[in-house]
Amino acid sequence: MSPRYSCIEVALDADRVDAASGLLVGAGATGLETRDASTLVAGPTGRAVLIAWFDAPETATAASERLGQWLGPEKGSAVTVKAVEDPGWKEAWRDYFKPMRFGRRLWVAPPDRDPPEGATDTIIRLLPSGAFGTGTHESTSLMLELLDDLVRPGQGLRVLDVGCGSGILALAAVRLGAEQAFGIDVDPEAVEAARENAEKNGLDGPCRFAGTPLDEVDGTYDLVLANLSAPVLIAEKGKLADRVAADSGLLLWSGLLDTDVDEVGTPPGLTLVRDLRRNEWVAAAWGRPAKGDDR
Repeated sequence: MSPRYSCIEVALDADRVDAASGLLVGAGATGLETRDASTLVAGPTGRAVLIAWFDAPETATAASERLGQWLGPEKGSAVTVKAVEDPGWKEAWRDYFKPMRFGRRLWVAPPDRDPPEGATDTIIRLLPSGAFGTGTHESTSLMLELLDDLVRPGQGLRVLDVGCGSGILALAAVRLGAEQAFGIDVDPEAVEAARENAEKNGLDGPCRFAGTPLDEVDGTYDLVLANLSAPVLIAEKGKLADRVAADSGLLLWSGLLDTDVDEVGTPPGLTLVRDLRRNEWVAAAWGRPAKGDDR
């Protein structure tokens, strides 16, 4: 018998889809689907249908209430919650997941599709699964571009990937030149998917994945990666900063909208090195102030 899921379905103005998606991921959605004029299953003209999948009905109900409050009185934006059989989206990903390039060097591709002929850059092979992270979402693609810009072979970098999902960020960091990476996630499915992806890429030596809570991670790292929702970043930013190496360590985070930046604030003891923005989404790199810098 196919597993059952709960899903939320809502029609809304197309320019609100990204913000609503971020809200639903932060509320526990394990998968998202958007239907608009550009998709195979079209949405209403000038609007979009957003569908979010949840493992537990109580999580879906709480998320629908939060989404309804955020939408307010927008006309025609009634939020519905229903139980459905497994829609088979894990297999559908295999049909529509194509090679993508990030920055100057990095390609992400499914196992059975190659980047364009002549592409000799760094390649990560990902097996689509229920775990979040293939590079198609702005929050992930911005992090991949930061990694492409910052990571080089020979630096001896040690990487911590918090909320690793599919493992894409840890794998990309090592493929780009980091020495080793440790990815953690509270979702056992994500940990298993990340391990499978590491093995698929021949990186199961330098890349480790586990369900270790952030509180129990020892030591500091040259790169700490956190592609998380704004509420989680607010709650965990102090712990994330604590894991950043004292000298030249960096914290890279993403998963927040530009409207969240002020509320999320600054990780304690760190200053902004650079940020990237795309379609309302923001990623940032934070580092230790230089000696003599009192900021």
